[in-house]
Amino acid sequence: SLKGLPGTSGIILTICALYGFGFAILTSTVMRRFGGVASLLFAILVPLCPVLVLLISHLWTDVLLAGFLLLAFAAMRDAAFSIWRLILIMPLCVAAACIRHNSLIALIPLLWFWTGLTFWTSIWSRKRPILNRGILVIALLLPLWLSAHVLRSVLVKQRLDTWAVTLMFDLQAVSVSTSVNRIPKNLTGEGMQAQELAEAFNPYSATKLFSATRSGVANPTVGPLDPNQRQALVSAWLTALSEPAYWQHRMRLFRGLLGTHRGSDLVGLADSPQIVAYKDNPPMVFANPTAHQLYRLIVDGLRGTPIFSAGWYLILAGGLIALRWRRTQDWLRDYYLALYGSALIYTLPYFFIAPSAELRYVLWSVLASWLCMIFVLLDWLRPSKIIATHMPEF
Repeated sequence: SLKGLPGTSGIILTICALYGFGFAILTSTVMRRFGGVASLLFAILVPLCPVLVLLISHLWTDVLLAGFLLLAFAAMRDAAFSIWRLILIMPLCVAAACIRHNSLIALIPLLWFWTGLTFWTSIWSRKRPILNRGILVIALLLPLWLSAHVLRSVLVKQRLDTWAVTLMFDLQAVSVSTSVNRIPKNLTGEGMQAQELAEAFNPYSATKLFSATRSGVANPTVGPLDPNQRQALVSAWLTALSEPAYWQHRMRLFRGLLGTHRGSDLVGLADSPQIVAYKDNPPMVFANPTAHQLYRLIVDGLRGTPIFSAGWYLILAGGLIALRWRRTQDWLRDYYLALYGSALIYTLPYFFIAPSAELRYVLWSVLASWLCMIFVLLDWLRPSKIIATHMPEF
């Protein structure tokens, strides 16, 4: 919690501020570009992104991450430059990089967009614009990465090998498929066999590996691995890459991550439908059980549609952008390349690194795609009388 604010109030206010300011800044851009009616339509539609509505009540770091990326992009959106804008954008990017290492990948298209604006184009030579612009993006990424690394080193009391969860989960999946235990012996209890790993196997989540085996497995999210364990794990995982079972497992998991999350193994990976009582926490109850029950009925009823499928948002946004591309103005094309490029480049590595098919991992991908879809809609409606009124440029 933040100092002076009880419980989770501080983090909730932070999340609301990030999305509130981000949406407000983008709405002002829509007002200047498309007109007042369009900005009203944008302001209504943007916060209604179904996946955001589903996840924003959960205090997951991915909700924070998407908020930081949203506000950073919103602050980048104009050609005007000021030191205050730089002071705002860089800490937002550092905060995103602190939350997830792979968020640096999501920042690349956003920084490319930013370096194409008027202030930055005066820095690099126009003779080799792509090369020089790329160098500038790298020059911005390096201090972002370094700042995030230093902050994590200062703030984190104990560094854990969370990356190892994915590797161990992959080895469990290969073990189940080949009926041979592939997890190194120095990471498991005595007598671990493939059958035991199969009984504790959930194809969409690594959680059961660490909680449902009889022999026990070293949990890298509880304590760090020693050098011998790290070396044995990486070596076993590299060997597993040649197994068809590995690629089948990653493809199944990636489909689950981008899919509708309607299966029995996937529902709980989309959101948390109930309160979990932990032994060291005070008991909790729903503030309004009737409203919660109604909310759950609506959410569960929508699971039969693609409304919570990240893959459908990416496909639909990409298709709409392609259909409108030739009739799209240059400034809006830059928006598409930044937002959709960020969504796509952030999503693809999850094929290899996702430890589970949790929908929260791809919240930014969905939100960026949702923004693109709304911009396409406004651009398509622009010639009509619906939003033909224009505001003057500032």
